[in-house]
Amino acid sequence: IKEAGWYYVDGQMAEAIVRNRNYDGGDIQRMEVQSYFYASVIKYFKDIGVSDSLKLLPRFTPYITTDMHWSRIAGLATEALNMDYSNMAIIKPGIHGYDIRTKRNGVQNLLEIPQDEWLEIINKHFRPYQEPVEALNIDEIEGEVVNDWGATGITVTNLGDLLAGAA
Repeated sequence: IKEAGWYYVDGQMAEAIVRNRNYDGGDIQRMEVQSYFYASVIKYFKDIGVSDSLKLLPRFTPYITTDMHWSRIAGLATEALNMDYSNMAIIKPGIHGYDIRTKRNGVQNLLEIPQDEWLEIINKHFRPYQEPVEALNIDEIEGEVVNDWGATGITVTNLGDLLAGAA
């Protein structure tokens, strides 16, 4: 796809879109594209409704390897389609990207994370009823910075808003 816009895609093109790693914005832009793609898929199935979505299930089951019975898969699909997405969010913590040269491994990519920000996200959204995580166990890597790709800040995207804007 060369230009921004709305497209109908087949399975092969869909896989290429969500797996592409050659965006100008790297993996950050890839995650954003994936968010829009998945929102469009969810919205499509919500728009056609649970009954028609379940009628399509036999077309998907040959591509799924699981020990779950098809009725359990249908139940999970029904739950997902009936969820209230307005209270859900996609959270992308901030990162700072570098290419560094190390004595041991040559040039490699490095993502530095603002630990305080990540700890807040982990404790607030993933461990609200457990003891908070006090520190992240992250090894430090030393080397010469060859390229500074810059930093991104935290972004929180409301899934309900994303679905409302999806085609």
